[in-house]
Amino acid sequence: MPKNMNQNHVITIDQEVETMKKQMKEAPKLLLKSADGVFLIELFRKVGKLVPAHQDDPIFKMAWISPFLMRDLLRIENQIPFFVLQKLYEVSKQEDHDCTLQSLILEFFNYMVDRPQEVLKKYANHDGKHLLDFFRKSFINNNRDSVTRSSVNRSSISRNLVVPEAIDKPNHSLKLIKPATKLVTAGVKFKANHQADSFLDIKFQDGLLLIPQINMDDFYSAFFLNCMAFEQCYFHCTKDITTYVVFMGCLMNTSADVSLLSHNKIIENYFGTDKEVAKFFNEVGKDVAFDIKNNYLKDLFVELNEYCKNGWHVNWAGFKHTYFASPWAAVSAFAAVMLLSLAVLQTLYTVISYYKKDGDK
Repeated sequence: MPKNMNQNHVITIDQEVETMKKQMKEAPKLLLKSADGVFLIELFRKVGKLVPAHQDDPIFKMAWISPFLMRDLLRIENQIPFFVLQKLYEVSKQEDHDCTLQSLILEFFNYMVDRPQEVLKKYANHDGKHLLDFFRKSFINNNRDSVTRSSVNRSSISRNLVVPEAIDKPNHSLKLIKPATKLVTAGVKFKANHQADSFLDIKFQDGLLLIPQINMDDFYSAFFLNCMAFEQCYFHCTKDITTYVVFMGCLMNTSADVSLLSHNKIIENYFGTDKEVAKFFNEVGKDVAFDIKNNYLKDLFVELNEYCKNGWHVNWAGFKHTYFASPWAAVSAFAAVMLLSLAVLQTLYTVISYYKKDGDK
């Protein structure tokens, strides 16, 4: 055999040996990920009743385990590539079942978020980078004009972070909005939108701010944190969850703002006190990179700020808030108006009487 050929074979074998060493080092990690993936597939199949669950299975028998498990599965550090889950599900899939993996996942998490079946069916064939990304996307309306990527050269705004603006013509109304209590004094009304498919579907029409109801609890707080971490780290995804958290953080600056939203059935508070809810949104939205000109609520920011500028509805709302905020204030205002009216009438009567006497003379 030629000498050069032997050397080539030796080089090839050495390369194969190095490759095998690297694969052996990665094998425990790959096996661990595969084991986690198998656990998830089996869990989703049992929840979807594709396979029977053991009668003493603690996941289904101990009520406190499921909420902890759901939050843990959505932690950004626990994510498995979605294509791995797809492959594992295809291997385990039985011919007599036509459920997709996506539909099983949505059914599993629906025990916490409670969405109608017609909403879940819209996302039964969607995809994602991993479990967190897929579940995050299931709240994003594909028909909505959502921003697909953030721009580095545009202005990024957070409560304490402002990046200088580029060449774009400034819009003075495109800025963060006032807290809920101040919006009310400017004439804005709040109403819970129970018909919305997602908590992201916020609308503003003729002074009425429609916000979908959300059950603020430990699950949603963990979900928001992990989604924002993913959106901040992954450049090629929408920033809708970040936008929502910043928006709600603007509305809920104090416990009084949270109380106002709770009174209007927008916030169902299972998280703690009103002060704790306000603190959560304020701390989560603090110093986060948020592009005020590149988000799905940018038009709503402009409309709200334009509406809150000086106008008759703002003055009238301020008058009502000052004099009719409580029954006692209303009674006091009514008494003041009556006294003023009686004083005017008395003055008119005195003047008329005076001129009438002069006429008789």
